[in-house]
Amino acid sequence: MTQKKIAVLTQPLGANYGGSLQNFALTHYLSVIGYNVKTVNRVNQNPHSKFKILLSGWKKLILKKILNKNVLTFSEQKKIFYSHNTFLLNNINLTEEIDNTYSLKQHFEEEKYDIVIVGSDQTWRPKYSPNIFNYFLDFLQGNNSIKKIVYATSFGTAEWEFTPEETKKCNDLSLEFDSVSVREKSGIDLCQQHLGLAPEWVLDPTMLLTKEDYLKVANKKKIPNRSGLFSYILDETVNIKRIIENAKTILNVDSFINQPISRSENPHGSTFEELVYPSVEGWIKAFDQADFIVTNSFHGTVFCIIFNKPFLTIVNKQRGASRFYSLLSEFKLEDRLVDEEDTHIESIVKSAVDFTFANQRWDELKQQSTAFLHQSLTK
Repeated sequence: MTQKKIAVLTQPLGANYGGSLQNFALTHYLSVIGYNVKTVNRVNQNPHSKFKILLSGWKKLILKKILNKNVLTFSEQKKIFYSHNTFLLNNINLTEEIDNTYSLKQHFEEEKYDIVIVGSDQTWRPKYSPNIFNYFLDFLQGNNSIKKIVYATSFGTAEWEFTPEETKKCNDLSLEFDSVSVREKSGIDLCQQHLGLAPEWVLDPTMLLTKEDYLKVANKKKIPNRSGLFSYILDETVNIKRIIENAKTILNVDSFINQPISRSENPHGSTFEELVYPSVEGWIKAFDQADFIVTNSFHGTVFCIIFNKPFLTIVNKQRGASRFYSLLSEFKLEDRLVDEEDTHIESIVKSAVDFTFANQRWDELKQQSTAFLHQSLTK
Protein backbone atom coordinates (compact mmCIF):
# COMPACT_ATOMS: atom_id res chain seq x y z
CA MET A 1 0.00 0.00 0.00
CA THR A 2 1.32 3.46 -0.93
CA GLN A 3 2.01 5.69 2.06
CA LYS A 4 -0.14 8.80 2.28
CA LYS A 5 1.84 12.03 2.00
CA ILE A 6 1.64 14.59 4.80
CA ALA A 7 2.99 18.14 4.75
CA VAL A 8 3.56 19.76 8.14
CA LEU A 9 3.51 23.56 8.20
CA THR A 10 5.15 25.11 11.24
CA GLN A 11 6.86 28.39 12.08
CA PRO A 12 10.29 29.00 10.50
CA LEU A 13 12.51 26.65 12.48
CA GLY A 14 15.66 28.73 12.88
CA ALA A 15 17.92 28.07 15.85
CA ASN A 16 15.12 27.45 18.33
CA TYR A 17 15.54 24.31 20.43
CA GLY A 18 11.88 23.95 21.40
CA GLY A 19 10.58 24.92 17.98
CA SER A 20 12.85 22.41 16.27
CA LEU A 21 11.98 19.59 18.67
CA GLN A 22 8.21 20.08 18.46
CA ASN A 23 8.50 19.66 14.70
CA PHE A 24 10.82 16.67 15.05
CA ALA A 25 8.37 15.06 17.51
CA LEU A 26 5.29 15.50 15.32
CA THR A 27 6.95 14.35 12.10
CA HIS A 28 8.67 11.43 13.86
CA TYR A 29 5.39 10.26 15.39
CA LEU A 30 3.57 10.49 12.04
CA SER A 31 6.38 8.56 10.31
CA VAL A 32 6.28 5.81 12.94
CA ILE A 33 2.54 5.26 12.37
CA GLY A 34 3.10 4.85 8.65
CA TYR A 35 2.94 8.19 6.84
CA ASN A 36 5.36 9.80 4.39
CA VAL A 37 6.00 13.15 6.09
CA LYS A 38 7.70 16.36 5.01
CA THR A 39 8.08 19.62 6.88
CA VAL A 40 7.41 22.65 4.72
CA ASN A 41 10.57 24.72 5.15
CA ARG A 42 8.73 28.07 5.35
CA VAL A 43 11.24 30.85 5.93
CA ASN A 44 10.96 34.59 6.33
CA GLN A 45 11.17 36.46 3.05
CA ASN A 46 14.30 38.54 2.55
CA PRO A 47 13.14 41.92 1.21
CA HIS A 48 16.45 42.51 -0.57
CA SER A 49 17.51 41.33 -4.01
CA LYS A 50 20.23 38.71 -4.41
CA PHE A 51 22.58 41.48 -5.56
CA LYS A 52 21.94 43.51 -2.39
CA ILE A 53 22.45 40.43 -0.24
CA LEU A 54 25.78 39.76 -1.97
CA LEU A 55 26.74 43.42 -1.56
CA SER A 56 25.88 43.22 2.15
CA GLY A 57 28.16 40.18 2.48
CA TRP A 58 31.08 42.03 0.93
CA LYS A 59 30.37 45.08 3.10
CA LYS A 60 30.50 42.95 6.26
CA LEU A 61 33.75 41.35 5.12
CA ILE A 62 35.32 44.78 4.48
CA LEU A 63 34.13 46.14 7.84
CA LYS A 64 35.61 43.11 9.59
CA LYS A 65 38.90 42.66 7.77
CA ILE A 66 39.88 46.21 6.89
CA LEU A 67 38.16 48.40 9.47
CA ASN A 68 38.29 45.78 12.24
CA LYS A 69 34.58 46.17 13.04
CA ASN A 70 32.85 43.50 15.14
CA VAL A 71 30.36 42.19 12.55
CA LEU A 72 29.59 38.63 11.46
CA THR A 73 30.26 37.50 7.91
CA PHE A 74 27.90 34.99 6.21
CA SER A 75 30.56 32.31 6.66
CA GLU A 76 30.72 32.95 10.41
CA GLN A 77 26.92 32.98 10.70
CA LYS A 78 26.84 29.59 9.01
CA LYS A 79 29.35 28.22 11.53
CA ILE A 80 27.35 29.64 14.46
CA PHE A 81 24.25 27.66 13.46
CA TYR A 82 26.07 24.61 12.08
CA SER A 83 25.21 22.14 14.88
CA HIS A 84 21.58 23.19 14.99
CA ASN A 85 21.13 23.06 11.23
CA THR A 86 22.86 19.68 11.10
CA PHE A 87 20.29 18.32 13.57
CA LEU A 88 17.46 19.58 11.35
CA LEU A 89 18.95 18.07 8.21
CA ASN A 90 19.64 14.72 9.89
CA ASN A 91 16.33 14.34 11.71
CA ILE A 92 13.63 16.21 9.79
CA ASN A 93 12.60 15.67 6.17
CA LEU A 94 12.58 19.27 4.95
CA THR A 95 11.38 20.70 1.65
CA GLU A 96 13.37 23.35 -0.16
CA GLU A 97 13.18 26.80 1.43
CA ILE A 98 9.89 28.55 0.60
CA ASP A 99 9.54 32.26 1.38
CA ASN A 100 6.30 33.37 -0.29
CA THR A 101 2.69 32.37 -0.92
CA TYR A 102 3.09 31.80 -4.66
CA SER A 103 5.92 29.31 -4.10
CA LEU A 104 3.88 27.56 -1.40
CA LYS A 105 0.96 27.12 -3.78
CA GLN A 106 3.26 25.89 -6.53
CA HIS A 107 4.98 23.43 -4.17
CA PHE A 108 1.69 21.89 -3.08
CA GLU A 109 0.49 21.59 -6.68
CA GLU A 110 3.66 19.70 -7.58
CA GLU A 111 3.88 17.45 -4.50
CA LYS A 112 0.19 16.45 -4.41
CA TYR A 113 0.05 15.86 -0.65
CA ASP A 114 -2.91 13.93 0.74
CA ILE A 115 -2.91 15.78 4.07
CA VAL A 116 -1.57 19.06 5.44
CA ILE A 117 -1.12 19.66 9.18
CA VAL A 118 -0.64 23.14 10.62
CA GLY A 119 1.17 22.98 13.95
CA SER A 120 2.43 23.71 16.45
CA ASP A 121 4.30 26.33 18.53
CA GLN A 122 2.54 29.67 18.09
CA THR A 123 1.57 29.04 14.46
CA TRP A 124 -1.47 31.25 14.98
CA ARG A 125 0.36 34.23 16.45
CA PRO A 126 0.43 37.01 13.83
CA LYS A 127 3.42 38.94 15.17
CA TYR A 128 5.64 35.84 15.00
CA SER A 129 4.39 34.75 11.59
CA PRO A 130 6.02 35.26 8.18
CA ASN A 131 2.45 35.37 6.82
CA ILE A 132 -0.44 34.52 9.16
CA PHE A 133 -2.77 33.71 6.23
CA ASN A 134 -0.43 30.92 5.09
CA TYR A 135 -1.04 29.23 8.45
CA PHE A 136 -4.76 29.32 7.70
CA LEU A 137 -3.89 27.73 4.33
CA ASP A 138 -4.88 30.64 2.10
CA PHE A 139 -2.81 29.07 -0.70
CA LEU A 140 -5.13 26.02 -0.61
CA GLN A 141 -8.40 27.92 -0.43
CA GLY A 142 -11.08 26.07 -2.38
CA ASN A 143 -8.90 22.96 -2.71
CA ASN A 144 -11.00 20.07 -1.38
CA SER A 145 -8.64 17.33 -2.57
CA ILE A 146 -6.35 17.70 0.44
CA LYS A 147 -7.30 17.05 4.07
CA LYS A 148 -6.65 20.09 6.29
CA ILE A 149 -5.79 19.50 9.96
CA VAL A 150 -4.60 21.81 12.73
CA TYR A 151 -2.66 20.08 15.51
CA ALA A 152 -1.89 21.85 18.81
CA THR A 153 -1.76 25.31 17.29
CA SER A 154 -0.98 28.10 19.72
CA PHE A 155 -1.79 31.79 19.92
CA GLY A 156 1.00 32.10 22.52
CA THR A 157 -1.18 34.36 24.66
CA ALA A 158 -4.70 34.59 26.05
CA GLU A 159 -5.20 37.91 24.20
CA TRP A 160 -6.53 38.27 20.65
CA GLU A 161 -3.69 39.83 18.61
CA PHE A 162 -5.26 39.74 15.12
CA THR A 163 -6.33 42.95 13.37
CA PRO A 164 -10.01 43.17 12.29
CA GLU A 165 -8.92 42.50 8.68
CA GLU A 166 -6.86 39.45 9.73
CA THR A 167 -9.72 38.19 11.86
CA LYS A 168 -12.21 38.39 8.97
CA LYS A 169 -9.95 36.66 6.46
CA CYS A 170 -8.78 33.94 8.89
CA ASN A 171 -12.35 33.33 9.98
CA ASP A 172 -13.32 32.65 6.36
CA LEU A 173 -10.29 30.41 5.76
CA SER A 174 -10.82 28.42 8.95
CA LEU A 175 -14.16 27.12 7.64
CA GLU A 176 -12.22 24.79 5.35
CA PHE A 177 -10.36 22.94 8.13
CA ASP A 178 -11.41 19.33 8.66
CA SER A 179 -10.11 19.13 12.26
CA VAL A 180 -8.76 21.75 14.66
CA SER A 181 -6.96 21.41 17.99
CA VAL A 182 -5.11 23.87 20.22
CA ARG A 183 -2.23 23.62 22.67
CA GLU A 184 -3.52 25.98 25.38
CA LYS A 185 -6.95 25.95 26.94
CA SER A 186 -7.12 29.72 26.46
CA GLY A 187 -6.92 28.94 22.73
CA ILE A 188 -10.31 27.21 22.91
CA ASP A 189 -11.96 30.47 23.99
CA LEU A 190 -10.10 32.51 21.36
CA CYS A 191 -11.20 30.11 18.62
CA GLN A 192 -14.80 30.13 19.77
CA GLN A 193 -15.02 33.91 20.23
CA HIS A 194 -13.17 35.07 17.11
CA LEU A 195 -13.14 32.23 14.58
CA GLY A 196 -16.37 30.37 15.31
CA LEU A 197 -14.42 27.14 15.84
CA ALA A 198 -14.83 24.49 18.55
CA PRO A 199 -11.34 23.00 18.77
CA GLU A 200 -10.12 20.11 20.89
CA TRP A 201 -7.36 20.61 23.45
CA VAL A 202 -4.29 18.42 22.90
CA LEU A 203 -0.70 18.04 24.04
CA ASP A 204 2.24 19.86 22.54
CA PRO A 205 3.86 17.51 19.96
CA THR A 206 6.98 17.10 22.11
CA MET A 207 4.87 15.20 24.65
CA LEU A 208 3.83 12.58 22.09
CA LEU A 209 7.31 11.06 22.50
CA THR A 210 9.06 9.61 25.55
CA LYS A 211 12.31 10.37 27.32
CA GLU A 212 13.74 7.25 25.68
CA ASP A 213 12.76 8.50 22.20
CA TYR A 214 14.73 11.69 22.77
CA LEU A 215 17.76 9.98 24.31
CA LYS A 216 17.93 7.66 21.31
CA VAL A 217 18.54 10.77 19.21
CA ALA A 218 20.79 12.58 21.71
CA ASN A 219 23.02 9.57 22.30
CA LYS A 220 24.07 9.53 18.64
CA LYS A 221 26.29 12.50 19.48
CA LYS A 222 29.11 12.51 22.01
CA ILE A 223 28.12 14.92 24.79
CA PRO A 224 30.45 15.77 27.71
CA ASN A 225 29.38 14.76 31.22
CA ARG A 226 27.70 17.61 33.07
CA SER A 227 25.87 17.88 36.37
CA GLY A 228 24.38 20.38 38.79
CA LEU A 229 21.95 23.13 37.85
CA PHE A 230 21.02 23.46 34.17
CA SER A 231 19.54 26.81 33.21
CA TYR A 232 17.77 27.46 29.92
CA ILE A 233 16.74 31.10 29.76
CA LEU A 234 15.25 33.27 27.03
CA ASP A 235 15.47 37.05 27.47
CA GLU A 236 17.74 37.01 30.52
CA THR A 237 17.35 39.85 33.06
CA VAL A 238 19.09 40.86 36.27
CA ASN A 239 16.26 39.31 38.31
CA ILE A 240 16.51 36.01 36.46
CA LYS A 241 20.29 35.90 37.02
CA ARG A 242 19.63 36.47 40.72
CA ILE A 243 17.16 33.56 40.86
CA ILE A 244 19.69 31.22 39.21
CA GLU A 245 22.48 32.28 41.57
CA ASN A 246 20.18 31.85 44.59
CA ALA A 247 19.18 28.37 43.44
CA LYS A 248 22.85 27.41 42.97
CA THR A 249 23.66 28.60 46.48
CA ILE A 250 20.71 26.77 48.04
CA LEU A 251 21.61 23.53 46.26
CA ASN A 252 25.37 24.03 46.63
CA VAL A 253 26.04 22.93 43.04
CA ASP A 254 27.71 24.27 39.90
CA SER A 255 25.65 25.30 36.91
CA PHE A 256 25.85 24.81 33.15
CA ILE A 257 24.03 25.96 30.03
CA ASN A 258 23.46 24.65 26.50
CA GLN A 259 22.85 27.83 24.52
CA PRO A 260 24.99 30.69 23.21
CA ILE A 261 26.57 32.88 25.88
CA SER A 262 25.93 35.90 23.64
CA ARG A 263 23.39 36.65 20.93
CA SER A 264 24.57 36.85 17.31
CA GLU A 265 22.18 39.78 16.71
CA ASN A 266 24.43 41.85 18.99
CA PRO A 267 27.94 40.40 18.83
CA HIS A 268 29.73 43.48 20.20
CA GLY A 269 32.43 42.45 22.68
CA SER A 270 31.77 38.71 22.27
CA THR A 271 34.17 36.04 21.11
CA PHE A 272 33.11 33.83 18.22
CA GLU A 273 32.84 30.82 20.57
CA GLU A 274 30.35 32.70 22.77
CA LEU A 275 28.00 33.12 19.79
CA VAL A 276 27.92 29.47 18.68
CA TYR A 277 24.72 27.50 19.23
CA PRO A 278 25.50 24.22 21.03
CA SER A 279 23.86 21.11 19.58
CA VAL A 280 20.21 20.15 19.95
CA GLU A 281 21.43 16.73 21.11
CA GLY A 282 23.34 18.47 23.92
CA TRP A 283 20.21 20.41 24.86
CA ILE A 284 18.22 17.17 25.17
CA LYS A 285 21.01 15.50 27.12
CA ALA A 286 21.17 18.44 29.54
CA PHE A 287 17.75 17.48 30.92
CA ASP A 288 18.99 13.96 31.53
CA GLN A 289 22.25 15.05 33.18
CA ALA A 290 20.97 17.92 35.33
CA ASP A 291 20.17 17.62 39.03
CA PHE A 292 17.93 20.69 38.95
CA ILE A 293 16.63 22.96 36.17
CA VAL A 294 15.72 26.66 36.04
CA THR A 295 13.97 27.85 32.89
CA ASN A 296 11.61 30.49 31.58
CA SER A 297 10.95 28.59 28.36
CA PHE A 298 7.72 26.74 27.57
CA HIS A 299 9.52 23.81 25.98
CA GLY A 300 12.18 23.93 28.67
CA THR A 301 9.37 23.32 31.16
CA VAL A 302 7.88 20.55 29.00
CA PHE A 303 11.20 18.70 28.95
CA CYS A 304 11.49 18.98 32.75
CA ILE A 305 8.23 17.01 32.90
CA ILE A 306 9.31 14.53 30.22
CA PHE A 307 12.55 13.83 32.08
CA ASN A 308 10.93 14.02 35.55
CA LYS A 309 13.54 16.49 36.85
CA PRO A 310 13.05 18.91 39.75
CA PHE A 311 12.65 22.38 38.29
CA LEU A 312 11.65 25.98 38.75
CA THR A 313 9.92 27.84 35.92
CA ILE A 314 10.02 31.62 35.72
CA VAL A 315 6.96 33.03 33.94
CA ASN A 316 7.97 34.61 30.64
CA LYS A 317 5.33 37.32 30.37
CA GLN A 318 7.03 38.91 27.38
CA ARG A 319 6.53 35.79 25.24
CA GLY A 320 3.14 34.76 26.68
CA ALA A 321 2.30 33.72 30.24
CA SER A 322 -0.88 31.75 29.53
CA ARG A 323 1.14 28.87 28.02
CA PHE A 324 2.86 28.21 31.35
CA TYR A 325 -0.31 28.28 33.44
CA SER A 326 -2.15 26.03 31.00
CA LEU A 327 0.67 23.48 30.97
CA LEU A 328 1.54 23.30 34.66
CA SER A 329 -2.00 23.47 36.04
CA GLU A 330 -2.92 20.43 33.94
CA PHE A 331 -0.19 18.42 35.64
CA LYS A 332 -0.75 19.94 39.10
CA LEU A 333 2.75 21.40 39.05
CA GLU A 334 1.83 25.08 39.18
CA ASP A 335 3.64 25.36 42.53
CA ARG A 336 6.90 25.23 40.52
CA LEU A 337 6.03 28.55 38.83
CA VAL A 338 7.43 31.92 39.99
CA ASP A 339 7.58 35.50 38.75
CA GLU A 340 11.05 36.87 38.11
CA GLU A 341 10.52 39.43 40.90
CA ASP A 342 10.05 36.65 43.48
CA THR A 343 12.80 36.58 46.10
CA HIS A 344 11.64 33.62 48.23
CA ILE A 345 12.45 30.53 46.18
CA GLU A 346 14.13 28.39 48.83
CA SER A 347 11.05 26.28 49.63
CA ILE A 348 10.51 25.49 45.95
CA VAL A 349 14.16 24.67 45.27
CA LYS A 350 14.45 22.42 48.32
CA SER A 351 11.17 20.60 47.85
CA ALA A 352 11.08 17.33 45.92
CA VAL A 353 8.76 17.04 42.92
CA ASP A 354 6.29 14.16 42.96
CA PHE A 355 5.65 13.32 39.32
CA THR A 356 3.21 10.47 40.05
CA PHE A 357 0.08 12.38 39.09
CA ALA A 358 1.85 14.25 36.27
CA ASN A 359 2.97 10.99 34.66
CA GLN A 360 -0.50 9.45 34.93
CA ARG A 361 -2.09 12.56 33.49
CA TRP A 362 0.51 12.72 30.73
CA ASP A 363 -0.33 9.14 29.72
CA GLU A 364 -4.08 9.94 29.63
CA LEU A 365 -3.56 13.10 27.59
CA LYS A 366 -1.18 11.34 25.22
CA GLN A 367 -3.89 8.79 24.48
CA GLN A 368 -6.45 11.57 23.88
CA SER A 369 -4.04 13.54 21.68
CA THR A 370 -2.98 10.59 19.53
CA ALA A 371 -6.66 9.58 19.22
CA PHE A 372 -7.40 13.07 17.84
CA LEU A 373 -4.59 12.67 15.32
CA HIS A 374 -5.63 9.16 14.23
CA GLN A 375 -9.28 10.16 13.84
CA SER A 376 -8.37 13.33 11.94
CA LEU A 377 -6.03 11.47 9.61
CA THR A 378 -8.41 8.64 8.77
CA LYS A 379 -11.91 10.14 8.77
